[in-house]
Amino acid sequence: KFGYCQKGTSVVMFRDNALRRHAYFTESQSSIGLYCTPTIQGSRSGGVIASAWACMMHMGEEGYQREAKLIMDAVSAIKQGVDAIDGLCVAGNPVMSVVGIVSTGALDVYHVSSAMSKRGWTLNNCKDPPCAHICVTRANCMLAKAKFVEDLRESVADVEQNPKDYEKCDGAMYGVMVALPDTSAQSDIMHEYLDVMLGLVDETK
Repeated sequence: KFGYCQKGTSVVMFRDNALRRHAYFTESQSSIGLYCTPTIQGSRSGGVIASAWACMMHMGEEGYQREAKLIMDAVSAIKQGVDAIDGLCVAGNPVMSVVGIVSTGALDVYHVSSAMSKRGWTLNNCKDPPCAHICVTRANCMLAKAKFVEDLRESVADVEQNPKDYEKCDGAMYGVMVALPDTSAQSDIMHEYLDVMLGLVDETK
């Protein structure tokens, strides 16, 4: 992600053969006879490796440092801005590009997350503790530095002034789901969510 290359180009280096064997896939009873691959994934295209190499050569060390500074400048602005908003604070002291936001009182952070969605932001909701987080990347760092805190402040005010608007929002539904004591029910809901996300427009016809 932060190497600006396609996913699937990571390299795992093993200390010895015994460790590496855990990654092997072998099958002696298949219809094609004996089969083995270094990983269960099987063969992989060399194109992604070639494109990763080309990207790294194009960016260079200075390029990666420049992009990282733009990202971390935005992170710093977000951290300072969030801590200045009454009812919210930064979760811990993030040193990388993911910033978690938690409530310091009665404010429902999941509702704030939904309010941010109305303003064009996609935050990820988390469970323990209840929080919403933004992953700052090169794609959003300039806008995040300029606008995120302002939109977050407006979202907090929106939630506080219009609580009924957020009683059945996505954030509220998430809060109900993570509070369920039955983990199998949570799993069923997630399966249903993926069915809806991946389903065709009308699968009954």
